[in-house]
Amino acid sequence: MEVLRPQLIRIDGRNYRKNPVQEQTYQHEEDEEDFYQGSMECADEPCDAYEVEQTP
Repeated sequence: MEVLRPQLIRIDGRNYRKNPVQEQTYQHEEDEEDFYQGSMECADEPCDAYEVEQTP
């Protein structure tokens, strides 16, 4: 890869650098191991401590 001398493109009298295309491939897909396996019951959530009233 030529970092110090990149390929140049001339358009309408102006010079532009042609950057190399960088495609990223991801080896890691979503696995079942990535999800929380424990109990879904959460005792530390304060939302149950408040009484909710519907107003007209």
